[in-house]
Amino acid sequence: MGQYILQSLRYATQDLIQQKTEYTVENPKRKENAAKYYQLITQFLVKLGNLSVSEHQKMVVSDLFSAAIDLESIGDHANDISDIAGEAAEVAANFSEMAIDDLNLMVEKVVEIVEQALRLRETNTYSYIAKIEDLEEEIDELEEKIRTEHTERLISGACDIRLSILFLDTVSHLERISDHALKMAYCVKEEILS
Repeated sequence: MGQYILQSLRYATQDLIQQKTEYTVENPKRKENAAKYYQLITQFLVKLGNLSVSEHQKMVVSDLFSAAIDLESIGDHANDISDIAGEAAEVAANFSEMAIDDLNLMVEKVVEIVEQALRLRETNTYSYIAKIEDLEEEIDELEEKIRTEHTERLISGACDIRLSILFLDTVSHLERISDHALKMAYCVKEEILS
């Protein structure tokens, strides 16, 4: 499920940055598939949770539920970005070069934090946690910087106001994705430390 959601995020952001709808048309099917993954995983976790397991195993099952919810939320944000890509492709305007650079940088960081969170979930390797925390803090700072610079570009006329809301909504979705990745990491951290 994690890799599927990560690929949906890559497709959505690629379409947005290139102002195309190549993958946007697949969005309803990807959303449906993600929901099926979520349903299958949660059904399995319910069965697992009903077995006679230790307290630590109960915590892991609970954390896996949480991870499934976070992954579904990441998928929802990716779907929203895909919808934004469709809207942006319809606007007779282009993102400024600086806006594209900002989006590329933020997407790179967000994809990295999701990849790290998935690796952490798979391996329980504690060293990933500090990297994820640092990335999330960097993404928060980047969001603030991007918003400030975007406002300056709007005022100076360097950015097209027709794409402004779509740009800012995308930045917000990306930041929220990093929050979900951090939540996944903290669950694993708790498991390792218990």
